[in-house]
Amino acid sequence: MLYILLLCACLMRPSLPVFGQQKTATFHVKDSLEIQTLHGPWAFFWQRHLGFPDLAKQKPDTLFYLPADWGDYGYSVFGYGTYYLQVVLPACQDEWMLEVPNISSAYLLLVNGDTLAKGGMPATSREKEVPDYRRRWVSLPKSLGDTLHIVIQASNFHYNRSGVYLPIMIGTRAAMKQKFNRGRQWEIFVMGALFFMFFYHLVLYFFMPTYHKRAVVYLALACLLFLIRIPIVNSGTQVVFDLLPAASFHVLLRLEVLSVLLGTPLTVLFVHSLFPMQGRRKVERLVLLLSGLMMLITLLMPAYIYGYLLPVLYLMLVFVYPYVIVLTYKAWRKKRSGASWLMLGYISVALLVGLEVLFFLGVVPLPYGNTASMGMFLFLLTQSIALAQIFSDAFHRAERLSATLETRVQERTIELQMQKEYMTQLNQSMMDSLNYAKRIQTAVLPPEKELKRVFRDGFVLYLPKAIVSGDFYWVYEENSTVWVAVGDCTGHGVPGAFMALLAKNALDSVVIQQKTQSPKEVLERLDAYLRAQLGQDDTERKQGQSYDGMVLALCKIDKSQDVLTFAGAERPLWLIRNRQLQQWETSRDLIAGYAQQNKSFDEVTIALHPGDKLYMFSDGFMDQFNGMSRKKFSKRRFESLLVDISSYQMQEQKDILFATFERWRGKTPQIDDVIVVGIEY
Repeated sequence: MLYILLLCACLMRPSLPVFGQQKTATFHVKDSLEIQTLHGPWAFFWQRHLGFPDLAKQKPDTLFYLPADWGDYGYSVFGYGTYYLQVVLPACQDEWMLEVPNISSAYLLLVNGDTLAKGGMPATSREKEVPDYRRRWVSLPKSLGDTLHIVIQASNFHYNRSGVYLPIMIGTRAAMKQKFNRGRQWEIFVMGALFFMFFYHLVLYFFMPTYHKRAVVYLALACLLFLIRIPIVNSGTQVVFDLLPAASFHVLLRLEVLSVLLGTPLTVLFVHSLFPMQGRRKVERLVLLLSGLMMLITLLMPAYIYGYLLPVLYLMLVFVYPYVIVLTYKAWRKKRSGASWLMLGYISVALLVGLEVLFFLGVVPLPYGNTASMGMFLFLLTQSIALAQIFSDAFHRAERLSATLETRVQERTIELQMQKEYMTQLNQSMMDSLNYAKRIQTAVLPPEKELKRVFRDGFVLYLPKAIVSGDFYWVYEENSTVWVAVGDCTGHGVPGAFMALLAKNALDSVVIQQKTQSPKEVLERLDAYLRAQLGQDDTERKQGQSYDGMVLALCKIDKSQDVLTFAGAERPLWLIRNRQLQQWETSRDLIAGYAQQNKSFDEVTIALHPGDKLYMFSDGFMDQFNGMSRKKFSKRRFESLLVDISSYQMQEQKDILFATFERWRGKTPQIDDVIVVGIEY
């Protein structure tokens, strides 16, 4: 019911009565033992600052009840005016006092013609006005008599609320002092409790389990926010002015608004951190976005602009507190530890914060308006009990687990030891098989010195991802013609090694046995040969099989004529001459694999010069991730590296490439087989 009333108050303030037919503004104090609110009707003079002698000669523009914005009576929010009320006091031995809130934005208080208080400096323009944010307690000397003519000269050019929008109270000095002392003592008590809880949660952060650390941080921040808000809020006793008498209107108002804006997302984040399964991330992002935008406006804009955000803030509170109450209720239904206490705490906060908002809007009169501090205290009390319950439940669970843990550990230790012995034997057997396969693959691949024999110089950088590799290279010399191929088969480890061996045999068959002379034709025959070997053209055999294949760069070099003929399947040829890189791209069709028909392989003829550097490679080097940035080495870096080292001896190039690769990957595992073949013609 309270939140329905708050929602209505946020959307539309209730229409206020205008007492235009009354001719006097008089208030009779009925009882000297109670503090009473001077709720009117007050005479109001728009755009005039008048003293008591001048009021008798002027006719008021209207009479209306206070507290209220003069903007609610049809006047501009930004302007100035004079309030007047005649107060008749009963007989009393004690001195009387007024409790005057911060009247927006500045005011002078005159009683029977004497200036007894002022808040800032009222004026007729924004440039001249000095705003004030302080609540005051004003003594009324006995010499003023039993009839008080109270005049308030107010102006507002710095806030979106105008005039006397909080109640002015009157009472005896004893009653006022008692009320003030109770409020001050309560606020100091809550501030001490908040400081203790803030420090407590900071210490608790270092001992909490990881999954609850965020909740502890959010609670610590909430304690800090309310610790800042309580001494400055204009519905309390404003302890801040005892410490900082010259505290700025703009600073204090921003701090009060920002404390609520920050507290709202903290409330949602705290519940989501405790009960993530019940939380809704979209709601969390929406609340964070709205709060962030409003905080940005509050920091950058003056008060008379960001003050209009308050209705939006109240609407967000109307949504957030029922939302977190529903989440804690769902957690309670699922028997989550501490949920019931948290739900009780949020209900308390919701009720008391809603009450303060209604007081601030003038909907509900209260003798003490800082009820949010009470709500925060109750919430901290309940969440402390909730944390204690969470720790207690965790301790009991640990006790129950430890009762049977020793037996389970012994049983599990024996089981793990047996598994370890079995896995050790199995691993040793696999390693022996892989090392044997490596020796076979190394024997099949041509030695690096073969390149150095048939060319001026050369190197092979060969780095299998596992012990054996799906990358391979192949060299064949016949008279003055040298064939060089670099391939990358599908798969790594043993499957890739089998494919590499099959590809090497296919090259031997097509080039050596069948005497195929054209690189383009070699690729076409390789495709047909591997398809036949893998059964990819047989409808019955290929059912359920993977589409194995390879990519290949193939060069035929006629040393007698200094001519190179190149053809490739998704692998390029790079040539560096005088530190200038030339690239020949290739067909995008694989050899064998998933593409079954309409393949097209091209070849290109290149004139060679002495000293030319030729490079063929797989994509393993360029695709390797960096250990720090998680970025690939990339084709651009590889090009630059080869150009930079192209003037070095081939063995030096190999050493630099290996060192660069190891430094780039760092502790990141190698993701693919790597092969780079370099030839100096």
